[in-house]
Amino acid sequence: MNSVGNKIKELRNKEKITQQQLAEGITNRSYISQIEKGIVQPSIKILRKICERLNCELEDLFLDQEIISLDVKKQLATVEHLILRGEFQRGLEEFELVKGHTDLLNQSDLALYFFCKARLERYENKLIDCISSYKQSVDLYQQSNLIENKLRSLNDLVAILVEQDDLISSFNYLDSAYSQAISYKISGPEYIKLIINLGVAHAKSSEYRSAIRFLEEALKISEKTGIHTNTGPALMVLGLCYRRQGKYSEALVIHEKAISFLKGTNDHFNLAGTLTNLGIFYRRSEKYEESIRYLNQSYDEFKKLNNKYGVLNTCYELAIVYFKMKNNEKVHSLYAFFNKNLYANFPGTIVLKFKLLIGDTFLSETHYEKAVSCYKNAYEHPDCNTITQQKIHFHVTQRLIESNQADSLRSWNHCVGEKSKHFIFDY
Repeated sequence: MNSVGNKIKELRNKEKITQQQLAEGITNRSYISQIEKGIVQPSIKILRKICERLNCELEDLFLDQEIISLDVKKQLATVEHLILRGEFQRGLEEFELVKGHTDLLNQSDLALYFFCKARLERYENKLIDCISSYKQSVDLYQQSNLIENKLRSLNDLVAILVEQDDLISSFNYLDSAYSQAISYKISGPEYIKLIINLGVAHAKSSEYRSAIRFLEEALKISEKTGIHTNTGPALMVLGLCYRRQGKYSEALVIHEKAISFLKGTNDHFNLAGTLTNLGIFYRRSEKYEESIRYLNQSYDEFKKLNNKYGVLNTCYELAIVYFKMKNNEKVHSLYAFFNKNLYANFPGTIVLKFKLLIGDTFLSETHYEKAVSCYKNAYEHPDCNTITQQKIHFHVTQRLIESNQADSLRSWNHCVGEKSKHFIFDY
């Protein structure tokens, strides 16, 4: 690196400036002296500023291309370190200094480059670019022996694919990685994440028994090794799987354990989700006060995160509890808040279910025309598929028969009849 120091000294003398003048606004005179003597190796960021002061290009400082290559690799390692510590803003700044020098990186370094790029794109919410970068990272690691690094990129990629319900792609990556992890006897945090990702993917596919098996395996390894990575989310999904299987007592224990664990972390998103799940559990157990307590906590967490979906979903769940408690005034108040804060692309299934709920409140108050109007709005919602329409049809018909509302039932059946004219049965 002393060749760089010699070149800086040569250019400084040519420009007729002192070490102090060169250092001003960049570093201190002592550090410039150390660079010129070859005692320290400055970052590319500092070298760029020095070049601006010396009216030269960065490449002018390097006599040997290998030297700048080593410095780019060092800079990339710095970016990786910052990202893993969650210092994404600094990571973005440092990453700018690597971007123009990818031709100096070997295959393994390029794989790391795309991993860092993907993490930063995820931070900036550029999901399409992020997925593409992760795929490039995984492909490049595939051609190396760095299996754990490959798993790290793959785990991040799969987590996004599962989140987006791209389960076919997820399982393609997961099955291959799982076989490779077993063959190479991989252990540690990335293996645990892989097992958790398998569990979550199976849960999303409604394969709850398989999901439980993988999630319990991951939690056992975490307990045995003391490596708690993604433990909170794993517990949350495990609790959901138990609940879907009708194992409510097991689900309750797991959800409460998840909350206890998540409260000791900064994972407020999964904490809020678990609080919602507990609220739903207590509502189904007809423990309404407990349900409201947990749902209010969930609402507060989502509000702190400025998570609009979480806020509105919790609002809907609270409305169900208040309806069960026959507090229609509170239900209507929550519905007004829900509509006021509704945003584009919010899941239509929740919107139409809330309309049904409001219809039920009007029915209980003997406002039959308003009730049927709400039912029709739900039934004709753009996101209402044939299966959902059938469920709505049965629900509303049942409610109107119970209320002895022959006229309302005729109006409702007319709505269903008109809609059925456009239905084509697929043999």
